[in-house]
Amino acid sequence: MDKPAIFKVALRKRNRFQRLLKGRPQTSGMKSGQVRLSPGEEIGGHDTGRREEILIILEGTASVFCLDGRCRLQVKAPGVAYIPARTFHNVRNRGKSLLRYVYVVSPV
Repeated sequence: MDKPAIFKVALRKRNRFQRLLKGRPQTSGMKSGQVRLSPGEEIGGHDTGRREEILIILEGTASVFCLDGRCRLQVKAPGVAYIPARTFHNVRNRGKSLLRYVYVVSPV
C-alpha cells in the first residue's frame, strides 16, 4: 500500500457538507469534513464507532450533546469539543447565525 502524501484541501463556503479527508488510502485512517448548519438545524444522532472525534468550531455556537443524557456542551467559535469513541451524540445549531465546523475522526 502506498504511504499517504502531503496535500491540501480548500474549504468551500457554500456547501452544507464537504468531505476533507476520506480515510484510506488518502490517510492512515483519519477522516474529516466541514459542516455548515443553519439556525435550528442538526446533524442527527450518530456514533463514530471505534473512532474518537474532535469538532473545531469556526463560526457560531454548537450545541453538542450525548443522546443518553451524559453530556451537554455549548461550544462557541473559536472553540473545540472532544468526543470519545463509541459515544452516541448529536450536534445542533441553537444560535441565530450560521454554525460552521470541521470534524476530525481517527481510529482509537
